[in-house]
Amino acid sequence: MSLSNPAGGKRRSLFMGAAVMVAAICAAAIYWLAPASTAAAMPTVAPAVIIAAAGADPATPAWPQMLQGTAAPLLPVNLQGRLERKRDVRDFFDYFLTAQSVLNPRQLDALVGQQIKLQLGGKPAAGEAAALWENYGAYLAALTQLAAVPGNISPAVAAGGATAGISAVDAASLQSFVEQRAGLRRRFLAEWSGPFFGEEDQVMLAFVARARIAQDKTLSEAERKRRLQEIAQNLPPGERAVEQQEQQQQQWFAAVDRIRQQNLSPDAMRTQVAELKGAEFADRFVAQEQQNRAWQANYDQYAAQRDQVQAQGLAPQDQEAQLVQLRAKFFPKPGDALHASGLDQIAQARH
Repeated sequence: MSLSNPAGGKRRSLFMGAAVMVAAICAAAIYWLAPASTAAAMPTVAPAVIIAAAGADPATPAWPQMLQGTAAPLLPVNLQGRLERKRDVRDFFDYFLTAQSVLNPRQLDALVGQQIKLQLGGKPAAGEAAALWENYGAYLAALTQLAAVPGNISPAVAAGGATAGISAVDAASLQSFVEQRAGLRRRFLAEWSGPFFGEEDQVMLAFVARARIAQDKTLSEAERKRRLQEIAQNLPPGERAVEQQEQQQQQWFAAVDRIRQQNLSPDAMRTQVAELKGAEFADRFVAQEQQNRAWQANYDQYAAQRDQVQAQGLAPQDQEAQLVQLRAKFFPKPGDALHASGLDQIAQARH
């Protein structure tokens, strides 16, 4: 069974997966929300799924080089020797899908079958896992046949996962696709649909709901905020914790920007930062900020002399030679000189 999507690395946030889906729709490709697995390859979307012919008896392949030094996730089994309905089973399958670029369909089937037997032996779970592997492949084969959703989502939205630019038509198409995909999952995976995809579906539906809220012109700001908060509270605990952490980081960065813009004395800055992060952090922050200010003041002095050199109308090679000497004078450390040269190039590009 050769499946269309290799396993992905653990994601920082499932809403990043939602953004990947949006981008895939923009490219008129079938979306596959990134599976989480111990193998560290990002998901790709392939146009076809090939399942090994029934009755094939391929030789078991050697362990793929790309999986060397790693271990397959353990298949969960209950006390009765039955396969437990957990996401770990999908992680096991997705782990081996990272090798589909170097194994043909029959070799992949053989490798998965071998590892199922090694882990489960003669337990009933072994037969259940083998059957589920085939059903998983049949689901992905059907998924590739699902028509790609036509979208008119801006590149900025596709890249960032924001919803402000998604039209009502996009949200409707997106929801239709999610619902059709959920139907395929129930059809091929039955009771395994929830353990395999339940959390991701929940996050994607929340993404769609946020898109609708962002485009609803009839909502007041207070009602919009209330609905968004309600969606956030209904996210899976792990995703909710990630979002809360990201919000806290954004609030911290905003607070730091406000402190910097005030151009405070070191003591005043230390007092404000200490209220946010504690005295020890404030000391490190102020020390770093003083270094940054000193570097910027030095660069400003350099830039004034640089402008004088550039105003002399020298030949390009003579001008560059003088600028190299000037940078060496102000920035003895090679890294600082390189940084200054980069800033010069940015300043030149703006003019």
